[in-house]
Amino acid sequence: MPCRAVITVLTLLACTPLSADDPRDFTWIEKKDDKWDHLHTYLGGSSILIDDVKSNRKARFNLEELIAPDNYQRHVRKNTSPPMWEQSALAYFLTINDTDYFCIRLAWDERIILNLNSFEPAAPGSVDLKLLLAREKAVVHERLDNAVNLLAAGDLKIATRWQEINAAISFVERQRLIDCIPQLRKLEECSLGRDFPAFENNSIPTRRLAQFALRRLGEKPQAYPAIILPRARFDVYEKPFNKPFADRINNADTIKTGLGVVEALNTLGTPDYINNTITYGNPSTSYWRYDMDADPPYTLVIIMQHDAVHEIRRYEPPLWQEMDHIEKASPHPVFKTDGDLRIDEDWQLIDKHYLTLRIFRTTCWLIGTLLVVFTCTYLIRRRMRLSPPP
Repeated sequence: MPCRAVITVLTLLACTPLSADDPRDFTWIEKKDDKWDHLHTYLGGSSILIDDVKSNRKARFNLEELIAPDNYQRHVRKNTSPPMWEQSALAYFLTINDTDYFCIRLAWDERIILNLNSFEPAAPGSVDLKLLLAREKAVVHERLDNAVNLLAAGDLKIATRWQEINAAISFVERQRLIDCIPQLRKLEECSLGRDFPAFENNSIPTRRLAQFALRRLGEKPQAYPAIILPRARFDVYEKPFNKPFADRINNADTIKTGLGVVEALNTLGTPDYINNTITYGNPSTSYWRYDMDADPPYTLVIIMQHDAVHEIRRYEPPLWQEMDHIEKASPHPVFKTDGDLRIDEDWQLIDKHYLTLRIFRTTCWLIGTLLVVFTCTYLIRRRMRLSPPP
């Protein structure tokens, strides 16, 4: 086990060599040979640096100054160093009337627009929104097509483009670009780009994003596993991660409390999401979430305690259909751009939403039933009054 961990660490270090000019704490935009370039394709950090090498002109902008205060407080994770804001952010260059811009469309659809001629943020309303949206759609189509081609060719260059690819998939979901569905289906098959470390629950972000986007666009993805479980714990579980688990909908009714972890995995396959909660004085709880593409669709949640099925919950309509309502009612962001929970403990908030939904539906049903009974009673009595005596 220690040997495996050492190998994993060495592999990570080899994949991300460190250097003195490696900009891991800011986004670096450089102009060299009369062309702007997004160095290292790294998007993130606490600031954006613009550097014109020829004129030796530089400018640096703090992200807190570029993002609206309310959005910064709500969406940016400030308990990390540097703060995290880049998930599913779409970055691109745009030229309008000989003026160059560097643009970032954030996951909550706010835009950061920097004028690369004047080295300052673009004034609000100074750039035509139609031109921005047209450029964003063109960039997304180009990056998805490129990703599919690299994947088909087995080109390892795709490993340097995951952030761009995942941002493009998220944009497709938010803008409902149904013409990108064929590319999403190809990317759903992709098992590359897995998270580290290798001995934890190992998600496949691009596959998960593609599946989530397909569902939100009204499509049914194939049941490719979106999580690879560590063999250190589940060595007897041998379901391949590069093939769909087609039987999970049919097997959903056979899952029972008391089943062990491996039995549950062999019945349903790996879950789409795993959230772990730890409460002082109580056993750790793991929520295994399956988005079932049945007719009608629903979300199945298996609650694990002591490596066994403790409780089974069914959410209908599925969580991916209700998350917009949950998000609006919450004082803080609940979901990531791939449908996963930001905070594992937010299951309590989700349960509260579905309880309110059930109460609302039950109330509507009772009111509807009372209206039908009242109407039928009124019509019967009216007919009896109008009927001539025998």
